[in-house]
Amino acid sequence: MTYEITPEHFGFTILRQVLFAAGLLTCFTLGVFIPSWISSSYPWSWRDVYTAILTWFFFEIWWYCLHSYSIDVDENSIRSGGRVVRKGHIRYLRESNNLFRGRRLVISERGPVWVHLLGGVIEIPKGIPEYEKIRAEVLTWRQ
Repeated sequence: MTYEITPEHFGFTILRQVLFAAGLLTCFTLGVFIPSWISSSYPWSWRDVYTAILTWFFFEIWWYCLHSYSIDVDENSIRSGGRVVRKGHIRYLRESNNLFRGRRLVISERGPVWVHLLGGVIEIPKGIPEYEKIRAEVLTWRQ
């Protein structure tokens, strides 16, 4: 079964996404103006403002792509992009609830050190249909 994951599956409603984007834009623009408020030797320029807005735009696109992907679940493996988790090879399995990443099941064939330092996990958000069924099946795959 293939699932298309969107930010809404992580619990990010449209309002929450807009607030997150506005807060991030505020942080980038304040990063431009605060140095000029502290010291008059560093006045802001329009180039700084454009750079802050382009950086914000880049991070917004990156965040959206990070939360928009597809996963393919069958009885022997779960695939997402180039990552695969096979039955009997799970070394990292956690249920996580994070402010910026939402509620999700995190699984990997790599150990915890690899996962925390280099990533390489498949994230299954709690908002998808049949989450409990997938979770129960994955729990039986552990070594």
